[in-house]
Amino acid sequence: GAAVGGAVFLAWFGFGALRSALRPGILEADRAVGDGGRTSLRRVLMATLAVSLLNPHVYLDTVVMLGGISGHYPAAERLSFGAGAATASCLWFLALGGCGRVLAPLFRKPVAWRVLDGSVCLVVWGVALSLARQAWAG
Repeated sequence: GAAVGGAVFLAWFGFGALRSALRPGILEADRAVGDGGRTSLRRVLMATLAVSLLNPHVYLDTVVMLGGISGHYPAAERLSFGAGAATASCLWFLALGGCGRVLAPLFRKPVAWRVLDGSVCLVVWGVALSLARQAWAG
């Protein structure tokens, strides 16, 4: 059940990444006007909420996808899986925050978005295929 739902969701998400790869944009830094290029604390907090707690993908990824995947592990291994997933998530977001300023010039070029979105599509479709195989085999 959950594996099939996760596979369908990831297939749809991968299709969105493919569409983005075919029509890439560029990075446009969002800066507050009139404050010397500095962004207000309120704006930063609202943006943080928008991409974290108010983002429905957080709940779909955490509850549906990871919950579905963890169900395939024996009960004794689920804690290790959860700890590994939480560690990977923390490292990912720390890397994004730390590398954002460094990578910003690169993502002002549409080709960088094509490569990123194309890679996301392939990885997500790979995970979807793996979930679908598990669901059909089990």
